[in-house]
Amino acid sequence: MARQASGSGLDVNGIGLGNVFNNIVGESTKEKKNDIPAKVQTESGLESKVISIDLLDEDENNEYLNGYDDIATLRNSFEENDDNGGIHVYERKNGHYLVWSGNTRLKVARERKEKELLVIVTGPEPEDEFEKHKRRLAMNQGRQDRPLYIARNIAEYEKGLNRKGVRGDIRNKELEKAFSMPARNIQRYKRILNLNDELQLLFKYPQKDIPYIAMIDKVIPKIPEDKAAEFASAFNTVMSDGEEMSSARLEQLFDSIVKGVNTKKTKDTTIKVNQILKQYKALLSVEYDDDGIIVVNEEKKDLILREAEELKNNIEDIIEAYK
Repeated sequence: MARQASGSGLDVNGIGLGNVFNNIVGESTKEKKNDIPAKVQTESGLESKVISIDLLDEDENNEYLNGYDDIATLRNSFEENDDNGGIHVYERKNGHYLVWSGNTRLKVARERKEKELLVIVTGPEPEDEFEKHKRRLAMNQGRQDRPLYIARNIAEYEKGLNRKGVRGDIRNKELEKAFSMPARNIQRYKRILNLNDELQLLFKYPQKDIPYIAMIDKVIPKIPEDKAAEFASAFNTVMSDGEEMSSARLEQLFDSIVKGVNTKKTKDTTIKVNQILKQYKALLSVEYDDDGIIVVNEEKKDLILREAEELKNNIEDIIEAYK
């Protein structure tokens, strides 16, 4: 069972990975690149060595399970530090090495025309695909924050348990343990994979940037098939424009596209109400003495006067409209 050890680093089925790479080359390879020996034995007994990039095979499952969405960040890391970070590999029978952690780093290294890379050799390639997935999952535990990939990893792990004959409550407990979350969260993530492809891809954004719980629990499943592409396009436009995708903004998109509500009118109303609240809040800071006479705060005088006049105009507009 893939597990996280206490303290720093991960322990994958007895393979202590922790900070192996940093122990060998430090925080950056920029200054030590030419001093790295061809082969090093690490404290945990793993072998580190510099090998030709042509001998490194990408994991064909990595793009589906973990994606390459963070590739821009790693490009910057290479540019700033000349550092490929930790790449963990299995030895293959054909003399090549399968990268099972660090595939995005490998992709960036190939873009940069690197000839050799320092890798951590963690032993021969397991024949059992489920074992490979468990190790891959353990290495990425806590680093994957994009709901779509979490959902895909849950589904893949569940398939592995099914192939092993683990079913029912025991399987559910294994999933909870592997992903460190309760059953209700496991089921929530799995529902993402029931959506069509266009809507699934909306969950590729980091969890911190989208209201993913509201998305899967309340909004996305209600979108009709014929509105999915339009909704996805509008959602992606908001994200690319750098706007905040709050739960309220999500509901606005839904109302506009699915219900046909004029969200511009709703947005204008919200802006006006917020202005009035701001003006009212400024007046709340006005102080009175014991006789009920206003005590003028010289520092806030101009601000309070301006907000009071604007509030007066807004109140007069409302009174006139309702006469």
